[in-house]
Amino acid sequence: MHFERHIMATDDGGFELLGAILDWPFAICSIITDADGAPVDVHVHRVSGGFEEATGLRDVQGRTVREVLPAIEQTWIDHYGRVALDRVPLRFTEHSAALGRYYEVRAAPMEPAGRFIVAFRDLTEARRLEAEQAQALDHAQHLLKELGHRVMNSFAAISAILSMEARATPREGRPALERVQGRVQALAALYRRLDGASQADRVEMSDYLGGLVASFRDSLAAPAPVTVTADLAPITLPTQMAVPLALVVNELLTNAVKHAFADGRSGAVRVALSVAEGQCRVSVADDGHGVIEGQEGAGVGRILIQAFVGELGGEISTRTGPDGTEVTVEFTPRSPDL
Repeated sequence: MHFERHIMATDDGGFELLGAILDWPFAICSIITDADGAPVDVHVHRVSGGFEEATGLRDVQGRTVREVLPAIEQTWIDHYGRVALDRVPLRFTEHSAALGRYYEVRAAPMEPAGRFIVAFRDLTEARRLEAEQAQALDHAQHLLKELGHRVMNSFAAISAILSMEARATPREGRPALERVQGRVQALAALYRRLDGASQADRVEMSDYLGGLVASFRDSLAAPAPVTVTADLAPITLPTQMAVPLALVVNELLTNAVKHAFADGRSGAVRVALSVAEGQCRVSVADDGHGVIEGQEGAGVGRILIQAFVGELGGEISTRTGPDGTEVTVEFTPRSPDL
């Protein structure tokens, strides 16, 4: 629908033509002013088909708005006064408490002065649906938050049980339980991040992995100091990619500390995350004595790493030598919106 800045007065034929052109119910009106020239009411000259149904005003043609609806808000009269007296077209959305409806309104001045045309679109049902959707979304987010709290509590309980079992287990059996506990803590860290996030379907990885590395560093109890650092580019991944990537990093960190510095030497482990040419690259590198042949291919840890890399749709490679070991995983990041 298009409103010209000024619309000429219409006879019956012109009115019918407007009805054929305009796709909203409309009326041709005049503004009524008081002795000081302030708008106080609107006289309705002609209404189109569907006008009464769209506006809720009955038998209004040939009468004033205040005659038909005495409780009409002055805001509406002021809008129409601006159109009719200042000769400017308006488009606005307004609620009428008197009618209990929301409207999108378009109005434009006509000739002679003081006359205008106004068209309506009832937005009441659309606003009701929007309110219901917002309420449903708020409820879903509340349930998701509650679920997140319960999951975090479950992870905390599992981690505590594993810790107790590790303390009660003979020394040779403790590393396996400690590794399982590390995996549980990595998942718990994700849920802590999601709990305060505005969207649960995506994770900012530099923040998440940075927290994971910090927790790992704090948990180290090596006989010699091992420095763990991170260089993480900002990248957002869908949650279904963030989880396996974090678990890969957790396994690789554990392997690096376990194998590279097994003889008690000090050293450094560095975690890096970068994105270039559409590819995401994460690496865990150490300056230890290198992987002993067969070490990297044994155990549940390697099986899990391969499974997690498979979930990412990526590839893993290892470079090792006397100056240390670097394990790299490359994959194509998917948009969080996919």
